[in-house]
Order: sequence, then structure tokens, then C-alpha cells
Amino acid sequence: SVSLQTLTPHNKGLFKRAISQSGVAFCPWAFSRNPRKVAEEVAVKVGCPTDDRMVACLKSTDAGTLTMASPRIQQGSPDYPGVKNLLLSPVVDGDFLPDQPENLFHNTADIDYLVGVNDSDGHLFTSQDIPSLGNKNEETPVEDVERLLAAYTKEKGQAGLEIAFAEYSSNWGSTPSQDTIKKTAVDIGTDYIFLVPIQAAIYLHAANARSGRTYSY
Repeated sequence: SVSLQTLTPHNKGLFKRAISQSGVAFCPWAFSRNPRKVAEEVAVKVGCPTDDRMVACLKSTDAGTLTMASPRIQQGSPDYPGVKNLLLSPVVDGDFLPDQPENLFHNTADIDYLVGVNDSDGHLFTSQDIPSLGNKNEETPVEDVERLLAAYTKEKGQAGLEIAFAEYSSNWGSTPSQDTIKKTAVDIGTDYIFLVPIQAAIYLHAANARSGRTYSY
């Protein structure tokens, strides 16, 4: 990720400008906050033990084998989105990333940063959770859209879900078309997985900037 390359202290002074398209360190697929669990899952897949020999075994395993130990996007469901279960994401290792991403933006102070999101970026993930989104001949139930939104906003509770769903469905009318329902599901995924994390990164870059300038598209 370009975003991570701007955050690491090892790259300070090596480049002056960076562009991130459709992803930053805050995206839920871009960074692992529970690396031990992930390491054990990968170890089992590549035939390594999960005791104190695990690290040495993983270090001796071919990089290609490690990379292929898990699909980039696991099949999910509206209730358990696959984006929350990705393996082999970057971690705080005390070297390349010495701290959580949100605490490293001082390293971007002199970097011009252009970052943005594309329409329907979320389709890559949401179509794994709601397969009907990728099939124009299959209807997507409104219930699936609500369930996906509930999974994304779980920490906000029922009230948060109701407010969010009311916002996303505000232009539906009484009988929304399948195109409208499907697009709403993709928009929800795009916002949660890409847009909101990107906006957070933009604000932090601008807040920490010295000579660096911040651009959003």
C-alpha cells in the first residue's frame, strides 16, 4: 500500500509525492490488529506448528506459499462480511510499522499526498457477501442489504443501524428497483471499506502537514 509506504519512518526523505487510489492504511482489509490469530491460521495452512516453533517455521517457508495460504477475499455473508476476515495483512512489526498507523502521520508531514476513491469500489467485497449483486438475473433482497449494514455498524447498535439505513434508503420511494437496491448495497460497502477510512487519512495527513499538501479526489 502506498499509504503504508508514506507512514513508515524508513522512507522519510526518499520521496516527495504519493498517490493512493482506493485504499489506505485505515481500510479494514489493509491492516491486521490481531496478527497472532492470523499467524496461527496461516501456520496451520502451510504445515507449521503453532507453538514456540511457529515463527522459525514461517520464516523458512517460501514467500509464494505464504501468499497463497489464503485467498485475498474470503467468502462471507451479509452477517459476517469477508472483509473482516482477511489474512496476510500488514501488522505493527516494530520496524517497518513501529506503531499504529494513526500515530505515524508525522512521517508524512513533507509529502504531497493525493488520495481518493472510485465509484463502486465496494463491489469487489460486497459481491462476496451478497452474491446476487454480481448476477443481474438474481434479485437481491432488501433484507440482505440491511443485514450487511448491520454487520458494518454493529458497534453502533440498533439505533445506529436504523439511522444509517434511513439515510441510504431515503431516495428509494415505495417500490425500489433491483438496480437501486443493488447499487445501495455497493454504496454501503464502498463507504465503509474505502470512503470513510480514506477521509480519516486525509484529515490526519492535513493535520500533520508541514510542507506537504493534501489532495482528495
